[in-house]
Amino acid sequence: MQETQFSSKDIFFFLSEFYGDTEFSQSVFIGETNFNKSRFEGKADLSKVKFHNNPSFKGVVFKPGADFSHSKMVGISLSEASAKKAKFQSVDLSEADLFEANLYESDFSNATLFRVNLKEANIGKCEFWEVKEFPTIYEPEAGNPPYIPSVANLSHLSSMTFKDSPHGLVDLREGFKELGYREQERKVTYAIKFRERQNLWNTKGGNSNEVLTLLTLFRRAESVFYYILFELTSDYGLKPGRPLLILLGFIFIFTIPYTEFIQREGNDGIWKIWINDRVRQDLGSQEPVRIYRLGYSAMRTAFYFSLLSAFSIGWKDLNVGNWIARIQKREYVLKATGSARVISGIQSLLSVYLLALWVLTYFGRPFDNI
Repeated sequence: MQETQFSSKDIFFFLSEFYGDTEFSQSVFIGETNFNKSRFEGKADLSKVKFHNNPSFKGVVFKPGADFSHSKMVGISLSEASAKKAKFQSVDLSEADLFEANLYESDFSNATLFRVNLKEANIGKCEFWEVKEFPTIYEPEAGNPPYIPSVANLSHLSSMTFKDSPHGLVDLREGFKELGYREQERKVTYAIKFRERQNLWNTKGGNSNEVLTLLTLFRRAESVFYYILFELTSDYGLKPGRPLLILLGFIFIFTIPYTEFIQREGNDGIWKIWINDRVRQDLGSQEPVRIYRLGYSAMRTAFYFSLLSAFSIGWKDLNVGNWIARIQKREYVLKATGSARVISGIQSLLSVYLLALWVLTYFGRPFDNI
């Protein structure tokens, strides 16, 4: 049946059985085409075929190795069909329905997959080299990830999403993890956590007027919590260096109020306290000295105090603030009182959180199980 044009209004092969090899190569189907629940016992050749009216192959069983390469199959329905080890190279499958299709070990290299429905489809070990417009909504059958290296270069891994369950993305992430694709793994983790946070925010409750229930308010608060603490700070590990950059930025930001305290006269502010057992007893005083300076000198001292505050919280001997203090020429410590002390405490808490988040996201996988 090569180079055949089916120009009649409708073509029905419903419940048909094709014995031996079947060739529709280069055929053109102009009208409605229905192959639903048909069986191809031999090799099926549908390469370079053009369908013009959303063909339907629902429940069709193809012998493994069916050839659809270079065909135009826009809007085709292959839901619940079996097409193992099929050739879909360079096929236009835009808006195709592959719901629950068994496509195990099929090859989709260079195919166009715009808005393809892969929900519960078995795409185990399928190859997707250089595909165009890989589906953003990704919910294939659980436990059957595609051939991982073929999807490692997809440009929109971080923007993939799901509607009902993240199992497909979780399988994808585990595949990347097993093969050492760290950056791709982080992108998929971000995609999962971003969608989960959205789902928390979009939870609805109450009556028909959508009056928010207590549970809804709690989930929205949880969504805000995730957004502020994890998404803004590190994109759930996708940007592992961002917490450290924020921490460094805070050092400069907190320098501003400390500078104001140093330039202001009063009983509270930033104090220099000389160490009692210092080596040079001829330097300093026994009483705390409130620091009062103006201009550049005040700003320099404020920056140094901000640096110490950022790293003042440690554990036992692991205290970066103490290490920084050792570069001083004189043996004293800086402490704050009043409002300056409150601000310094807030900075310390923020900094220790950001530092811990940076370590965890850079060297670990803290978002895999939350």
